[in-house]
Amino acid sequence: MAMTSYYELICECGHEGKIKLSENDTPYSSNMWEKYSLENIEGNSFSTDRLSGIKEAIENMKPVCPECKTHLTIENLKQ
Repeated sequence: MAMTSYYELICECGHEGKIKLSENDTPYSSNMWEKYSLENIEGNSFSTDRLSGIKEAIENMKPVCPECKTHLTIENLKQ
């Protein structure tokens, strides 16, 4: 089974997008995985077979605002 979570990213120009995290939440499973994708933001997807965390995911995904082309970082996460 998979659990889905969302993290909101906000650019300095006001554009908003999301990082979608799908992860294995099966109890006692030996098959750990995480899959990150972007919604309404440009960049790469990121998948791993271990626990990584949102900071590592953002560094690998290299999200970019589609409006002003600013590179987004962990600092752009909505608090």
